[in-house]
Amino acid sequence: MTDHPFRFGTVAGRAPDAGVWTGLARRAESLGYATLLAPDTLGTFSPFPALAAAAAATTSLRVGTYVLSRDALGVSYVTVNAQFMDAFAPVVERLAGT
Repeated sequence: MTDHPFRFGTVAGRAPDAGVWTGLARRAESLGYATLLAPDTLGTFSPFPALAAAAAATTSLRVGTYVLSRDALGVSYVTVNAQFMDAFAPVVERLAGT
């Protein structure tokens, strides 16, 4: 990533399938966005696997959650998924070539 005084991010959550989602992540990266955030809302992919797929499909895009529906999902769901993301981080880094 080049050195910029500030970076831009975008929020996305809706895609008809995983191929379109990863294409959206690649397009955001190619347009110069530094960050892709995914919400945890009805009608969107679960943010944890979606963000893992976006990170694996890109080389420098940072990913994160925009909101988490903790009350709807429960604390244990959020905790376990966050642990999975942490455990898979080395695999995502290898796939992304970082």
